Amino acid sequence: MQENLANAVAVYDGQPCTTSLKIAEVFGKAHRSVLGIIRNLEAPADFVQHNFVRYTYTAANGKANPAYQITRDGFTLLAMGFTGKAAMRFKVAYIEAFNAMEKQLREAPPLPVKADAEPVELLTRLDHRAGIIAVQITNLMNVVRHTHRIMPNGFVPPTVRDVADYCLEMHITNVDPHRFCEYYEARNWTRGPRAIPMVNWYNAVHSWSERKAVEK
Repeated sequence: MQENLANAVAVYDGQPCTTSLKIAEVFGKAHRSVLGIIRNLEAPADFVQHNFVRYTYTAANGKANPAYQITRDGFTLLAMGFTGKAAMRFKVAYIEAFNAMEKQLREAPPLPVKADAEPVELLTRLDHRAGIIAVQITNLMNVVRHTHRIMPNGFVPPTVRDVADYCLEMHITNVDPHRFCEYYEARNWTRGPRAIPMVNWYNAVHSWSERKAVEK
């Protein structure tokens, strides 16, 4: 997951922004859940309008789906509802990514543009500057890597508190967070008979809940 944050923040219209898709990816949430949280934010309409810009993207199945471009202020408000130790670490890392991008924008000298400069030449310079920023953000994520357990595939195992908080948020009452964590810890956070490394523990919680419902 640390690799995901390397390009989580980009510049749109002169200011650092992220997207609802990236937030879902980094925090291991379903994108529809992030969209639901955004739509239910109890914030002034003008704040939402300026900090959550709706757009559409084409999914793998060719369908046009909604998403949001989110400013730093929008991210700060949205992330208030993400709880747990893992979420806190990634919130801090995300904010540091915003800081790094803003610092780079403040300190970067104006691009010298020749009257006859080719568009390709300008894009090459911008790509170089973006590469520098990406390296800075990757360095920040190295700090996260050493302060929280991360599996080889980038998956961050949840704590019992993380699972309990998520179950409370999603109104899931038939999953025991302690047993859930003990079970998957014993499996080294893999799923299925083929021991496939887990990538999204939220889905595992829902599968566990559905299985418990059937057992009744």
